[in-house]
Amino acid sequence: MTLIEKTQKMKGARFDTNGTPLRDGDDGYFGRVLEDSLGVSENNRPGMDCPEEEVELKTKKKGSAAKTSLFSKEPTWGLSENIPNLRTAILMLGTGGETIRLNTCMSADRTNNLGLKLVVERKLAYLAYEGEPICSWDLDTLLQRAKEKLFNMLLAEHDEKTWTDVKKYMGFKKSSFVELLESGDVVIEFRAKINPYKNRGTCFRMNGKNIHKLYETVEHS
Repeated sequence: MTLIEKTQKMKGARFDTNGTPLRDGDDGYFGRVLEDSLGVSENNRPGMDCPEEEVELKTKKKGSAAKTSLFSKEPTWGLSENIPNLRTAILMLGTGGETIRLNTCMSADRTNNLGLKLVVERKLAYLAYEGEPICSWDLDTLLQRAKEKLFNMLLAEHDEKTWTDVKKYMGFKKSSFVELLESGDVVIEFRAKINPYKNRGTCFRMNGKNIHKLYETVEHS
């Protein structure tokens, strides 16, 4: 049975969480419940969750305004002498006591409370701190990464007990991703700390209700 055939039976079905253990600080729990429901092995591969069917799996809680993580891609540092790398950015802009954390969202439509703003140009996207570029992404490389991860997407909505809706988005549009990055609909998030140092990955995210804007077509199961 294909993945799509399995999802046709999901909407309105209660899911069994007994075989999916919780983990400390677990923000990927329902993603693993979805994988278990579809018989997909947990993975941390850089590409799609199901490359054989060219599908990335995502979940969203019904009614939640939380943004959906799309993919992670680290920037190239070294544009600024004042903030030459992520560790320096954490120390300068992060908060906390012994453990200093830098958890902040950045977008192209506004400067955030830390003085960070995304700037999108024809071939480059970069983060600026108080107007000074500090790190960047080659736009062609970024778009290739996005296409490899998001070529098609299965988004399962839930109420923590039941799959309330299942949508399949098909035909990722690179031009739409750039437009949504420029408009601030797609944001970038730093998720890093020092003492001890850990970088959970620089993540591109957007509101789940707008994901259809990234794709050619949408199907409901």
